[in-house]
Parts: sequence; C-alpha cells; structure tokens
Amino acid sequence: MVARFLRPSGADRSAALEDLGCQQVLRQTARRELWQGSVSVGISLGRASFDMFVRSVKDILGTDQDVAGNGWRSRRLILARDGLKYSVHETILEANVALRFAYASHRETVYCIEGEGSVRNLVTGETWELRPGSLYSVGIGDDHVVTTQSAMKLVCIFDPPLEGQEEAD
Repeated sequence: MVARFLRPSGADRSAALEDLGCQQVLRQTARRELWQGSVSVGISLGRASFDMFVRSVKDILGTDQDVAGNGWRSRRLILARDGLKYSVHETILEANVALRFAYASHRETVYCIEGEGSVRNLVTGETWELRPGSLYSVGIGDDHVVTTQSAMKLVCIFDPPLEGQEEAD
C-alpha cells in the first residue's frame, strides 16, 4: 500500500490552513495554561481526540485522592474517573512497618523512589530487597508483605484503576 499526500487547493486549502491555525492556537493556549497550574485540555485534531492533563501531588493533598491507612499514605494521581485503564499513586510507607497485601481484582506494579525495604512472596517464601530504582509487580491474588527499614516513597500502578478512596481489594 502506498500513501499519497495531496496538497489541497482553493477552498480546501483555505479550510486546511484555518484548521491548522486553530490547532496551533489550541496548543499555545494549552501550554500557557499548563504553566499556570493543573489543567485538563481536550483537543480534537480531526483524526482522534484525547484528553491531556497535568496533575501534581500538591494539587491533591487534603482531597479525596489523598488516602491514608495504618502505616501508609497514598496520593492518587490518576483514578478510574480519569478514563485510563490504570491508576497511578505516590505511596509513602512509614519506617519499620510490615504491611500485608493481596488483591482480589487488581494487578500492581511498584517502583521505589526513596527508602529501603523488602517484599516477600508469602506463597513461595522468596524475598527481594527494595531500594531506589527497583521495581516489583504482583498479580491478582499474590499474597505479599512489604517490610520497610526506612520510610519509603513508591510509585504504584494498579490495573484496573482504583475508583477513589477504597483500598485495593
């Protein structure tokens, strides 16, 4: 299959140039607003639509997306309501805790940003050290314990996404 690119002429060319001008204005406006804070921008370019957004942890502190439990705090940056097929959380674990997790309907991937600890698979007994730059992933039903030696900052990705304040099941 060979793709052909036709250069529009006459009224078609004017419409194409006008459409291109609108797209450039939308992009410039979006960039300017993004520098001023968190914003959601929906852009349709004729071929596809997408929603772009920027969100900061400081934007969600003290909201329903800032959830705490015994030994942990989850700042939920992306949730199901954002329309993606996963959720993204910045999670802080307190120092010197052991937290047990097993999710009945979620998979989770965890990336360590700060701190040290370990994750233990309770089915196999295997234990892995966690340090900045390390990642682990668990499937549905994987019973595991995260033990911290120091406070840890993690990025957690859940599939399917969490809805809001619930603890993953």
